[in-house]
Formats: sequence, C-alpha cells, structure tokens
Amino acid sequence: MSPSAMESSLDSADEASFAALAQLVRESAGISLKSGKQALVLSRLSKRMREVGAKDLGAFVRHLEANFDDEIEGVINVISTNVTNFFRHAEHFELLGARVREARARGTSRFRYWSSACSSGEEPYSIAMTVLDAGGPGADVRVLATDISTRVLRTAVAGQYINEELAEVPPAMRRFVAEIPGRPSHRAVKDEVKRAIRFRHYNLSSRPLPLGDGRLDAIFCRNVMIYFDRDLRQQLVTQAERLLRPGGLFFVGQSESLTGLRHQLRAVEPSVYERR
Repeated sequence: MSPSAMESSLDSADEASFAALAQLVRESAGISLKSGKQALVLSRLSKRMREVGAKDLGAFVRHLEANFDDEIEGVINVISTNVTNFFRHAEHFELLGARVREARARGTSRFRYWSSACSSGEEPYSIAMTVLDAGGPGADVRVLATDISTRVLRTAVAGQYINEELAEVPPAMRRFVAEIPGRPSHRAVKDEVKRAIRFRHYNLSSRPLPLGDGRLDAIFCRNVMIYFDRDLRQQLVTQAERLLRPGGLFFVGQSESLTGLRHQLRAVEPSVYERR
C-alpha cells in the first residue's frame, strides 16, 4: 500500500473502526492499542488488507469479526513488537550470574526461570547460557520461554542466528554456539543450551500460568507491561509474586516500573525487583 493510499485508508478508518480493532486485540492478547498508533497499525496490516480485499480498516475489522478464529493469530503476529537481542541489558545477566554463583556456593543445584515474552529466543538462550556458565557441572537448569507470537517462536525453536545477531554474546560463552556446515554466515545454539529450554505458546492475558507457587528463581518480563493497561499489569505482577520463591528476581524493562501497582517486591537495582 502506497503512502497516499495509506493516508486515504486512514482517513476512512474512523475512530469507531480503530476502537473495534483495539477491543478485539485487547480481549485476545491484552495489548492496548493507543489511538495515536493508527498509522503504525495500518501500515503493519496493509499487506493482509490487500490479500483479503479490504479497502479500509473498517472493512478489515468486519472481515476479522467474520473470520476471527482464522485471522486473529495472524493479526497479533503482525502488530506485536519483537525487538530483542542476545544479552540485552548486560547488567541483568551479570546480576543473574552472580546470584547463581552464590546459590551454588550454598549447595543449590536446581535453577528455574521464566522468559515471559521470549520473542525469537535471544532472551531465554541468554538466560540459559548465563546459568549454565555460572552454575557449572551438575547444575539442573530449566527455562520456560513463552510468547504470544507463533511466528517468532518458530525462530526461537530453531535457534539459528546470523553472526551479527550473536555479536553481544560474551567471549566466555561463545562455546555455547557452533558453526553450521554450509552456512558460514550463521551459528546455531548448541543442544546443551536448547535442552534447558521449553518453548511454549502462551498469552499473558489469559489464565494464570499453571506452575506451582514459589518455584521460580527469576522471571524476565522486560518491555512487556508498556503494552498493557493497568489491570493487566497488576495481573502480571500478582502472578510473578505467586511464582517466585523468596529472594527470586523479577526483571522488567528499563523504561518500566511497578509504580502504582500493588505488590510486595522490593527494588534491588534499576528495573530489577526481588520477592521478599
């Protein structure tokens, strides 16, 4: 769709059409689409709109309502923001590694984590590499990695990345990736790391995660809550408190905080909280 056509479509996409789309997305994924995001949403949906013959957003919303089960996952895949990279915010992984070494010194060998919006896999692989490195031989490491987008989960499960995407992997952890025969521009995450991770499709706005209370050592929920309204942010924090063991860590994005939410977590570093 050309810029001029997009502007025309946006002109005809009244507030009611965008509000209807936002309501469907909110109910399905918990993502809050602000009214100022109309042009961005329309640009991301433009290809699918052409494919189904929708000339404006109102027509596409009617198509979505009539074909909800077949269409909604594709819509969520398209409008979801999946910006990530290995060892993003390195200080988080430095703290994680330090906590693991302290636990190992106390005789702990079992470590459990949740990457709640794992995108294309860089975050959970970074968690697993950090814990395997700090935990050493005999460490029992498990990472649950979830995302609402089936598209990015396919990339995550494959665990293959171009060399530039692996640039932030610390030298000491390069042993966790390997060359791919016939593909010199790519590297693959090794099986010992993959075995520590379970990837699952999961909607953060749906029912609570069916895990036992107080079993997780850390939850990564970074750059997620900025897309949710207050009620859903509260739901996520309440769930985190239930799942974390005492002393467990809750990581959020650097532009996020728990201000205004009810919780018993204490701040230990910028964008890092701990269950009391």
